[in-house]
Amino acid sequence: MRIKEIGKPGFKHKLLVGIPAPVKGQKDWGSLDHVLDFTKNEDRIAACQWYIDRFLDRYKKEGYQHLDLEGFYWVPENDAPYSDILVQVGDYIRSKNLKFYWIPYWRAPGFDNWKTDKFDFAYIQPNHFFKKTISDERLDAVCAFANGTNMGLEMEFDESALADVKGSKHDRLVSYITAFENHKVFKNASMAYYQGSAAIYQFSQSQNPKDKKLMDRLAAIIIKRKKMKLKK
Repeated sequence: MRIKEIGKPGFKHKLLVGIPAPVKGQKDWGSLDHVLDFTKNEDRIAACQWYIDRFLDRYKKEGYQHLDLEGFYWVPENDAPYSDILVQVGDYIRSKNLKFYWIPYWRAPGFDNWKTDKFDFAYIQPNHFFKKTISDERLDAVCAFANGTNMGLEMEFDESALADVKGSKHDRLVSYITAFENHKVFKNASMAYYQGSAAIYQFSQSQNPKDKKLMDRLAAIIIKRKKMKLKK
């Protein structure tokens, strides 16, 4: 139905799938060939492998024509409770010819361990948007850190970025875009986006010219990045 409405897409969208984390110490997860005990690393790894296999089986059966499965995303945003299993989980994902992704928050335990943990791609969250007490210098520091460690950047905003909402953080999103432009993030780095639950949709419905101007600015950047990617 959507193809009839908007036409056949010119490319396949990349798909990443989150892996539920096996909580260390849990003993009531369930059974595979035995009752799994998450005090044991081998059982935690087995649960991850089971999830990956189940997803891949279902994905293959569905036969999606316009999605391209790129890999799996590790949901926890610090590596402290999981560093002893991440290498094995990542190796299993790569054995399926897929990639392993991670997005830690700024200064999270292990936030600079992405290569040691053997993630294929990692992005850093600046965590600037959500607290007005955090200065724009945070964005500069995170951009410099990401550039020096070959990490990508995450752009973060939610519905509070709209200009007319109470306690608007509109200027916080402007600061992200400006900092990423100044540090050439849009040109040189991989990027992830966090937009709350429905921020993009709410921006599209806004009648405030400030919102339209900001989304037009961000949309133009994203379109330019996509064109650069497609030319390669």
